[in-house]
Amino acid sequence: FLDTFMKAGEKHPWKGKNDTEEWFDMALVFLRDMAVLKITGNPEDLINKDVRETVQRLGDGASLDDIINSYRETLRLRGLLGFNLNKGITWNYMMDVLSVQNEGDAKGRHYR
Repeated sequence: FLDTFMKAGEKHPWKGKNDTEEWFDMALVFLRDMAVLKITGNPEDLINKDVRETVQRLGDGASLDDIINSYRETLRLRGLLGFNLNKGITWNYMMDVLSVQNEGDAKGRHYR
């Protein structure tokens, strides 16, 4: 997950439906860890303790509201995967949703 997120290329990394679902599941856990670290400041509360530095670095660049909104939108899209969404469009949209963490500014984006 981290490799594909950090490199965020123009082409989606998913080979099939299972890959896509697993990626979304990992993204949700990663966003959850970002929110938990932002709220508690305690790395012991993280699921992915091994990537604490990355979680903290990406979380530092975003507000808690931005992280929660990204989590909600990722969860919503995860629920829509059964409709065979176009992978390329889904990937581009997710990079936009998750870019809030890299930019530290939601730029008026509200995913609801």
